Amino acid sequence: MGMNTLLSAEELWPDKFPNSFQNRANRIIKYLKTQNLEGLRIADCGVYNPMARQVENMLGQKINSLDWNFDYPIKSVQSYDVILCFEVLEHLFNPLIFLESIKAMLYYNGVLYLSTPRQWPQCLKAIHHYHEIPNDRLMWLFDAAGLKVIECKKITIAGNWYNHIHGIRPILRYFQKTRLYKLCKA
Repeated sequence: MGMNTLLSAEELWPDKFPNSFQNRANRIIKYLKTQNLEGLRIADCGVYNPMARQVENMLGQKINSLDWNFDYPIKSVQSYDVILCFEVLEHLFNPLIFLESIKAMLYYNGVLYLSTPRQWPQCLKAIHHYHEIPNDRLMWLFDAAGLKVIECKKITIAGNWYNHIHGIRPILRYFQKTRLYKLCKA
């Protein structure tokens, strides 16, 4: 697969999650279970996917999928109490445009749950990541988009250690964490 090749929905969301993704999804869902989301209007960024299905099952309510070319602004007529955005930001050419569009879709007291990986050296970066944004720049990006951080948690994305013993890059990525932010309008 070339550097500029877009991944298909089947490649992004296979029937069986990779172990590291399943671990990350379980940790994010465990965190969401501590939040009071019952009866709220919720949307998830991207095509309907297995993680959205897991969150729907956990909440017992439907989640709308927000799916457009996230590198361009969108004017939505719908607003949401909660928007979920897991592992999207690092794939975009224009994350500020995306965050501004998402902010416009939040109700006044709405909340955005966003996860993105911690910055790693270039040699460890995933080939389909355009940005792995350091903390200080991420805070600037949130501020520029008019979003305020309510809470931040670091989540280990690695699954079982034995899935990481086939090369130096997988071994090093075993220690990678993703950051989960709870954001609101500033």
